[in-house]
Amino acid sequence: MIIRRVKSLYKGAFRMKRQMKRQMTPVVLTREEIEKLIEVGAGLEELYKKKLKEEKLKDSKYLSYLKNNIFLAIRNQAIIRLLFSTGIRNSEACNLNDEDIYPEENRIKIRQGKRGNDEYQPLTKPETWKELKRYLRARKTFKHNISGSLFIGKSGERIKPRTMQRFIKEYGKQAGITKKVYPHIFRHTFATEYLRTTRDLKLTQVALRHKNINSTIIYTYVSKDDVANGLNKADL
Repeated sequence: MIIRRVKSLYKGAFRMKRQMKRQMTPVVLTREEIEKLIEVGAGLEELYKKKLKEEKLKDSKYLSYLKNNIFLAIRNQAIIRLLFSTGIRNSEACNLNDEDIYPEENRIKIRQGKRGNDEYQPLTKPETWKELKRYLRARKTFKHNISGSLFIGKSGERIKPRTMQRFIKEYGKQAGITKKVYPHIFRHTFATEYLRTTRDLKLTQVALRHKNINSTIIYTYVSKDDVANGLNKADL
C-alpha cells in the first residue's frame, strides 16, 4: 500500500515537473538585438571586402579565402533574417532547396520528409526577400556552387545545423548579447512577436505549425514591458 502511494506521488511529481518545464517562459531577443546580429554580419562583410581590395594590389594568395568569407557573411545575414521572419526551425532552414523558395507567392516550402506532408510558410518581409536575393546573386558567382541546396557551406555542401549554431553563437558574442544565442531563439522571438501583434493563440499555433496548442501556450506570458505599455495606453 505504502509502495503504491510512493509510486503515485513520484509519478505525480514527475508529471508536474514535466508540465512546468513545458511552461517555462522562453528567452527571446529584442528587435534591437536582432539588428545587432545582422550588423555583425554586415560588418564582417565590409571588413573582408576592404581586405580583398588591399590584397588584390599585392596579388596575394589569400584572395580566395577572403572571397569565401565575404560569401559566408552574406549568407549568414540572409539566414538570420529568414529565421526571424518565419520562425522556422534550424533543421528546416538547413533542408531548404532552391525550388522551395517562392518570391512571387511570398512563401517558402518546409519539407517534412517521407512520413509528413510538406507545408508552406508565408514570408512577407521585404527586407528578408531582399537579403535572400542578394545571397542568391552572391552564390551564383561562388566557385563552389555545386548543389541544389539553398544554403551552402564554403565547400559547396549543404549547410549543417551545427554550422548554423556555431556562427549564430559567435555572432551573439560579437554583438555583446549576454543571452545564450542559438538558432531556436529566433523561433521563440518570432512566436512571441506574432502573438503580441495578433493576440490570437490559434493563429500563432498555425504559424508555428504546432500540432498541439499546449506547445504554443508558453508564449502567452506577460512581460513587465507589456504591463508598462498597458499602463501607458490605459493612462493610469
